[in-house]
Amino acid sequence: MANDNPSLLMWRPNAAVEEYTLPNGYQIRAMRRGEESAWCACMLHDMGVEELSCEQFIKKMGNESVREGYIYMVANERDEPVATATAQIKGENDPWLHMVSVKPTERGKKLAKPLVAAVLRRHMEEGRDGCYLFTQEYRTAAVKLYLDLGFLPVMNHPSYRVKFEQLAFDYGLPAIKCLDENRRPCEDILPKDHALVFGNN
Repeated sequence: MANDNPSLLMWRPNAAVEEYTLPNGYQIRAMRRGEESAWCACMLHDMGVEELSCEQFIKKMGNESVREGYIYMVANERDEPVATATAQIKGENDPWLHMVSVKPTERGKKLAKPLVAAVLRRHMEEGRDGCYLFTQEYRTAAVKLYLDLGFLPVMNHPSYRVKFEQLAFDYGLPAIKCLDENRRPCEDILPKDHALVFGNN
């Protein structure tokens, strides 16, 4: 049976990545061995992570598309991980942004943009073509973040246009550029109020 409410697919073409500054005391670094539970703490109660354990980490990230050294962390002044994002490589060499999350206690500190930018630079520096991501429609703040960072919606499902029309309306965006499933430009998404709560269905 076809998925009537699929994850949203977005793609960012290769382009310069803006420099974003972390708050004082924070740094971006690679995840270290032994920090599996700390990674889970960043993701807890999000994207199916429900426990702090090495087993949970392996369940979510233990596959060949996630390479050692490609999981990024934002660490606080005590060097404790408080946010994470992964430069995932699928297939032969397809670049993806994967498993982005910030601890609830650290949200609002502008950690996500510098973190995602680090992943984008990694893919670009290693010669990959752009970057894909999947996200869920209820993560409206994340979708807006990705749009701000240059990701474009890929219109490979008939429900996508309505969802992004509502998002454009809710955030006061004049238009959202988008692509078809072959990554060719298609008709801009214009704001429209569909009298529904984005992602609440």
